[in-house]
Amino acid sequence: MENTKQIFNKIDTVTKRIKYSYIVFLLIILSSCDPCVDNRLCADVFSFKLIDKISKQDLVLGPGRVYSTDSVYLTTKLPGYSGSMSSYDSVNKRFQSRLSYPSDTFFLRVSFADTDTILVNYEYLKSKCCEYSLSGYGQIKNMQYNGTMAAKVGENYIFEK
Repeated sequence: MENTKQIFNKIDTVTKRIKYSYIVFLLIILSSCDPCVDNRLCADVFSFKLIDKISKQDLVLGPGRVYSTDSVYLTTKLPGYSGSMSSYDSVNKRFQSRLSYPSDTFFLRVSFADTDTILVNYEYLKSKCCEYSLSGYGQIKNMQYNGTMAAKVGENYIFEK
């Protein structure tokens, strides 16, 4: 009878240890999950195309193209951001911004001697994943390209030059 009691006590002890170990394991796993790991942007990423104001032809990819994909890119004067703030998406045939922090002014360099201005208007939303902006996440409301409101067609803003 005493042996049976000892066996049940040992089984009970082992079962409790397994339960505690499982709980500790779950706590470690759950505390290491960061929902913001791939979502630390504080501003909408946007895509754009550059078209001719009259013919509506793409000035970079259309017939009679005027600019090269290598010469067209965004810049900004935000501290800590130098160089190109955009890249060319050859699959979707468009340019895409790469700025993770809201900037209200971009400069679109289309050639060595030609730079245009883009003004961006944001609506700020609270986001626990946005660590960089005190205002919150910047969702784009609209854009102006050289003083004219830019249309949005699908996912692309259309800049008419």
